[in-house]
Amino acid sequence: CQFNDNDSLILSEQQLVSDYTAAGGTLAPGASFRVIGENAFFVDPIAFAQAFDGFTSGGGVMYDMNNRKVNGTNDRTIRETALSLYGEIVLDTEVGGMPMQVVAGLRYEETDVESSSVQSIPIAKDWASDNDFNTIFGPTSAVMQTHTYDYVLPNLDLSVDVTDNMKVRASMSKSLARPELGNMFVDTSAGNPGTATFLGGQWTGSSGNAMLNPLESNNLDLSFEYYYGEGSAFTVAFFDKSISNFIGIEQVTRPLFGLTDVASGQSGTVSGDAVAALAAHTRANGSTGSLVTETNMFTMTAILANPADFPGGAAEFIDPLDPGGAAQSSNIATAYDIPPQPGDPLAQYLVQQPTNAENANVNGWEVALVHLFTGRLEGFGINANATFVNGDVSYDISRPEAEDQFALTGLSDSFNLIAFYENETWSARILFNHRDRFLANTNVGGRIPRFVDEYEQVDFNVGYRVMDNLTITLEGINMLEEPIIFRGRSERQVQAYIEGDRRLMLGMRYIFE
Repeated sequence: CQFNDNDSLILSEQQLVSDYTAAGGTLAPGASFRVIGENAFFVDPIAFAQAFDGFTSGGGVMYDMNNRKVNGTNDRTIRETALSLYGEIVLDTEVGGMPMQVVAGLRYEETDVESSSVQSIPIAKDWASDNDFNTIFGPTSAVMQTHTYDYVLPNLDLSVDVTDNMKVRASMSKSLARPELGNMFVDTSAGNPGTATFLGGQWTGSSGNAMLNPLESNNLDLSFEYYYGEGSAFTVAFFDKSISNFIGIEQVTRPLFGLTDVASGQSGTVSGDAVAALAAHTRANGSTGSLVTETNMFTMTAILANPADFPGGAAEFIDPLDPGGAAQSSNIATAYDIPPQPGDPLAQYLVQQPTNAENANVNGWEVALVHLFTGRLEGFGINANATFVNGDVSYDISRPEAEDQFALTGLSDSFNLIAFYENETWSARILFNHRDRFLANTNVGGRIPRFVDEYEQVDFNVGYRVMDNLTITLEGINMLEEPIIFRGRSERQVQAYIEGDRRLMLGMRYIFE
């Protein structure tokens, strides 16, 4: 076996020029190819790239945050600066002769948000064909929003030992959750309608909102704990959360970027003249009037917008149902884009923007039991818990789809039961989980909700300790092969059916010492 150097595979400048010209290519006087030699594979790639003239501006860094280049139509940056101060007091005292522990805390948070975007600005919307519109972009522009918010977040925990085996707890607190970064981008997009606005199309847009405030929650938790045996306990807890500043979607109709509507069909515009001309058009059979479809409207507007190519004006239009009409419509759709015309009105965009819009309350109960058997059943035990939850905002499937709805997602009652056995050699568990039907999403397209059907699952796991360091395990998941079913507004509107196969896993665990 012999190693061959690969230098011969790296073409020289002369070889590249001769091959290029031999194939019919031409080079401007003094022009040539820049050749990357074999040493390119053994250098710092960034330093090597910057050595080429023009690769970066003035041989600068590969990416300069202060001189950003737009990738696509926008370049987004969000900076969050948070200042936090926290203090806590722990106090052991008595109330009514019962030991009580008090933990009181106070947290102050101040957050500065700076959201900036370098965005390519749309300067025109061309009508490309029947229901297609093209966006013409101009120069880039920097957009910035700043926002500052601060909160005082108190917390108070009380714990009272009623007896040696009974405990009562109370907790009151205020907490927050910051908005998702994706909701705070400040660039604005201007979309296109599905058809000409004269025919019912709607210009659409979207924008972020750096002025969003965090979600706030005022929390109350009360619990009673009863430890009635070694390793055994019964607990019941009540929780209440008053939540404000949920993120909703605000829809506002307004112009964007001064863009005009080339397909408005309004009187006094070229597209409006096209609508009138279609109504007055004489068909091949002598009848008057052609349908105002998106195809006919585009074709007639293109004819009227290009008088040099169609000196006969509206008379040159041929209805697609007449001989030669379909071919004319197809040819014009291929050959012409209609730019904004004099007199076109400002396009009215339905702009969606996140906003702090909703408040809600969630409350419920949690009950749990852990019981270890004794005597002949020593080693056996059960662990059961149930959650009953209520929310004051639910999704109303009887309301029209055109209406936006706010509803809390993921809320439902649930129940879990574990039966187990454990000794020095064996461990075994059977798990049963149940969850009621719940709302997973309020909008999966066209304001369609997504509900998840009631679901139950049975799992098990068994472990056998072969020796101190070695354990063999067998685990089974979804033994009843329960499917997961997603539905929309109706029980018959099945959005997804996920088959739940049974899974068995055999494993071994060894602990090295």
